[in-house]
Amino acid sequence: MTEHGIGSGDQLIDNLQSWAAEHVAHSNGKLGLLAYAPELYPGQSGFNVMGDPQSAAVVDGIARLAHPSYPEILHLLNEQEDRTYDVSRIGEILHGGSNVILATNHSDLIDIAITHAAFYSLLNRMGYEFNTGIIISKMVAFLAYKLGEEMAPTVGVLKLLEDEQFLSYPRTEGARKQGLGRIVLADETTRHNRHMRSRVVRRLSEGRVLLAAAPSGTTDKPSHDDPNMIQMGKVGTGTSIILQSEGTLVVPVAVDYNSKKPIFEICDIPRKINDTNATNIVMGRIAERLTKKHSSKTYIYRE
Repeated sequence: MTEHGIGSGDQLIDNLQSWAAEHVAHSNGKLGLLAYAPELYPGQSGFNVMGDPQSAAVVDGIARLAHPSYPEILHLLNEQEDRTYDVSRIGEILHGGSNVILATNHSDLIDIAITHAAFYSLLNRMGYEFNTGIIISKMVAFLAYKLGEEMAPTVGVLKLLEDEQFLSYPRTEGARKQGLGRIVLADETTRHNRHMRSRVVRRLSEGRVLLAAAPSGTTDKPSHDDPNMIQMGKVGTGTSIILQSEGTLVVPVAVDYNSKKPIFEICDIPRKINDTNATNIVMGRIAERLTKKHSSKTYIYRE
């Protein structure tokens, strides 16, 4: 494993740990808090972490421990492939040298990793060869996740799935509440994110990357006025730029793994994103599909 990037000041570390502690407190025992020890826990310093992806069988085993619905989620993807060949289409795009970004909504912290694991598993078993990457919040480097009876550092576990993890300082409401948007921190977080985006773009320029991202950054939240109306976070400018990368197609995937019956559905064929409006259309399609799949919830994405 190698790690590159700029370090973080004490105030940034304190803010990230405080934010991570909030997630732990509301996780019903699924999450644990890691001390600041970058020599032990990859990602606590720097903007990327290199990994060593394992076989589909190993990834499936870990994903089953991480989420009880994973077998059903994987079954749903296999069913969609049988009907539409959507996964094979992605495999052929990667085989041809282009990149595919899996763009999901963000109903829970683990959603994007579980989604990526299912695609990786099926494509790997089909015989496709490609590189993998995931964009996650820097805060995740301070979390451990419960696998079976044991807690494991989240970024360490993701090394078994990802060739490279890209860690960003989100510009979401939750991040602002933790002080990551204060003027005193703005320069450092901005520099960090620019380095991270440059690294993502450089990796995509090499081709054949299956990149996973939840473009909204923040988790889907119910409206204060109507708990059945779910608001998806707005896509930031930096993320929109990544989605528009050269030689890269975007696939919107609607997910909700906390519902009684998991939702996991590809919403559209892979498409080139050329501007911010196209990014908004992608997120709007995810909102439309989730609204259609739910009997009582309405998902909203506002540009």
